[in-house]
Amino acid sequence: MVWRRKLATMAIGREALNPDELADNHSCRLGKWYDTADSAYRDKKAYRRLATPHELVHQHGIDAARRYERGDTVGTTQGIRAVAEASVDVMRLLEEMIDRE
Repeated sequence: MVWRRKLATMAIGREALNPDELADNHSCRLGKWYDTADSAYRDKKAYRRLATPHELVHQHGIDAARRYERGDTVGTTQGIRAVAEASVDVMRLLEEMIDRE
């Protein structure tokens, strides 16, 4: 959710983002938790499926910021939409893990 807000404010010119300084899927808060989660979570199917959409959120977000720097508004918008789609999967999987505790 934080990514989506930052990208949206970037796209309307209210925030500058340096794509080279954006967190990857291991250095963000969720990534740090994911990489160190205990077995109670690691054994869940939703946990194992979380890695791919979470990585996509970061890949698409960084790509959108790079496209924005180049003035590619269409590419920026597409990247932000891709982040939104992957974010839905991340949220769904996190909810699934919580609901099945």
